[in-house]
Amino acid sequence: IPVDYKAEIGQWLLDRFHKTQAKQAHSGGKAGAHDSRYLWALGRLGARQPFYGNSHDVVPLEVASSWVETLLSLDWKRVEPAAFAATHLARVTGDRARDLSLDLREKIIPRLAAIHAPAIWSRMVREHVQLDESTQQRMFGESLPPGLKLLA
Repeated sequence: IPVDYKAEIGQWLLDRFHKTQAKQAHSGGKAGAHDSRYLWALGRLGARQPFYGNSHDVVPLEVASSWVETLLSLDWKRVEPAAFAATHLARVTGDRARDLSLDLREKIIPRLAAIHAPAIWSRMVREHVQLDESTQQRMFGESLPPGLKLLA
């Protein structure tokens, strides 16, 4: 997906998420599975370490940073997919051109600890790490067939 489209799609996903949240708050409902999909997609779309494609095709730092600021405004205990999305938007790659600012990443780590997120999520925001199998499965949204493994 071209970078400009990624930024546009990401904003659309956030807008849709906020609209469904507003409807649910008005009706007294809880976050639904479709809300999770918006945030999962946002995390994948803005990931600093793409699964496919060139590293030059990631959304600009300013865009990813604004998305993270939006996610930080949410209650992660109530909207847990926001933590997953923020983790992937802030994942350290070791490339200064792609990595979010240290100040912004340091806002995420205590929020992850507060919701008892998997330890690897905090590590991903602090340092460059290889993903464990459960995190890879969650990123794909499904498990890989038995015997099939992703190689770095």
